[in-house]
Amino acid sequence: MALFKTFSAAAIAGVMASVSAPASAATIQGLGSPGAAVSGTDVTVEDFTSSVGFSGTSLSLGGVTISSTGGELFSVSTDYAGQYNTTGASLQSPVGYPSEFRFDFATATDAFAFNFGASDTDWTIAAYSAGNSLIDSLTFAAVSASNAGEYFGISGSGISYALLTAASPNDYILLDNLTYNGAAPVPLPAAAWMLIAGLGGLVGVRRLRRAA
Repeated sequence: MALFKTFSAAAIAGVMASVSAPASAATIQGLGSPGAAVSGTDVTVEDFTSSVGFSGTSLSLGGVTISSTGGELFSVSTDYAGQYNTTGASLQSPVGYPSEFRFDFATATDAFAFNFGASDTDWTIAAYSAGNSLIDSLTFAAVSASNAGEYFGISGSGISYALLTAASPNDYILLDNLTYNGAAPVPLPAAAWMLIAGLGGLVGVRRLRRAA
């Protein structure tokens, strides 16, 4: 009986572990709208329109807070709208020229991406879990004057925050259309529920026999 109970518990735990394992992480990059690569539930697009005129070290947009890790100033402006992969207002660096930005998501996300332009050095985007474990990272080359719609990001289960870091200081960058989704729960497959129910039933039968 003890052996059966141990087996049942181990089997159920194994099933639960297999269905709750995080989805494989991956990098995101392409041309056009980041929304083409970010799907799922509660997709949000931050186009910075409501923040035009902002200048500071931390910008809260409801579902995400963007800050400079070194305390340098950055701004939101319509300067260069329609250029450097922007469609309107954009987050811009040339106030204090931050070399690293941090994105803190109010609720864990499974994917995020943004249009990025005007950079003259490599940048790296790295996504982390709430426990500070690296989920994935992507280093991309200078975009320079391109206006082809380059976007970059990360997908992976349970992204809590991300860091965007420059390879060299004092780089003028523009960032627009920050797109992210709400983390979707991993559904339990029907077969797994059947297995759990079956194991539970066997345990019940064993208990009834023992009681008799």
